[in-house]
Amino acid sequence: MTKDEAMLAYLKPIIKDLTSEPLTFNFSSSEPEGVALLTNYSDREIKTYIHGGAQKAYGFTVLWTKAYSTNMDDLNLEAMTFANGFMQTLEDKNRKGEWPQFPDGCTVQQVELLQDQPALDGINEQYGLARYRVNGRVLYFESEDK
Repeated sequence: MTKDEAMLAYLKPIIKDLTSEPLTFNFSSSEPEGVALLTNYSDREIKTYIHGGAQKAYGFTVLWTKAYSTNMDDLNLEAMTFANGFMQTLEDKNRKGEWPQFPDGCTVQQVELLQDQPALDGINEQYGLARYRVNGRVLYFESEDK
């Protein structure tokens, strides 16, 4: 299993608990309720060890396309609550040591979010849609003899 496959397998149940929409990989739909996993980087070395191996990072972004409102209703708040629920679930899993199963020779050390609030990437007023983003990374140790 590759790191990308491991991340999809890890995130799919989390997304499924929040929405019935499928999680897409490296493709972000402009349809309402679309959810995507985008890869930012993989195998970025953080620290190299003299006795072999290295701490590395796998960067990812999760994007949501949600309905957006310019009215005085709760639609935008509901979208932020949805994204915050995803972030809270990832933080809870990290505290419990529930991490993705990376390939042999890679030991996941933690999943961390790189922000404390979902970002509003932009809106499309014509179609009443907004895009929300959460960035994260997986820190892992990769041995030389994997």
